[in-house]
Amino acid sequence: MGLGTLLGAIAVGLLVAVAVAVAQALLGNALPDRAVTLLDRILLILMMIELLYAVQNERAFQGAMLELGLLTVMIVALVVSLVILRNRPPHGVAELA
Repeated sequence: MGLGTLLGAIAVGLLVAVAVAVAQALLGNALPDRAVTLLDRILLILMMIELLYAVQNERAFQGAMLELGLLTVMIVALVVSLVILRNRPPHGVAELA
């Protein structure tokens, strides 16, 4: 069993798990509450597919690792900015006048 087969099996398993989670969220009217979690799982599946492609083409592996590193930095920056904005006290135009 090669690395490509293992990554493919993991991606298929995650895809099934996301499909079940989406169905449960739709049936329970909880899609807005669980949207971030579902998008996170879909992003994980896309990353697994990209790794699967990169494993098949050794030359693309280094480029894929660079892209995944950059994507990780972008996600961390987004999370940090959301935490900073959430902790910031709200102020509007009416309060400044």
